[in-house]
Amino acid sequence: MSVWRVESPEKICEAVLALATASKVERVDTMDVAWVEYDDVVGAGIESDDNIDGDTAIIDLKGKHSDLIVLDYLKLGSIGELIASTIHVKKWKRFTKAEVKAFILQALENGRFEIDDLHPKLAEDLKLSL
Repeated sequence: MSVWRVESPEKICEAVLALATASKVERVDTMDVAWVEYDDVVGAGIESDDNIDGDTAIIDLKGKHSDLIVLDYLKLGSIGELIASTIHVKKWKRFTKAEVKAFILQALENGRFEIDDLHPKLAEDLKLSL
């Protein structure tokens, strides 16, 4: 299971940016994102592999990716419980299409990636916004 690490809830937009610029993403969409504390994941006995670069056009975010590994039925249930409790305590946010698009365009403007690094359909859609 693929996840993105951020330093704080205030930086969750970085995870949204990483997700929105993955190689298979063809269009900007609304995203619902929940953030779970790393210590809670470890406390649930869930292992991670932090040595696999994430699928994102944003070079400086590739290393913020982790894969949750050795998942069985019980560990998947634990992940579900962690996500549910996170949502219950309001540690989630809906990012509108406009917000997601703004994150991507800001990253492009700041030189964090090249438009041709995106899926061609997404790149074409963003070029219309420039």
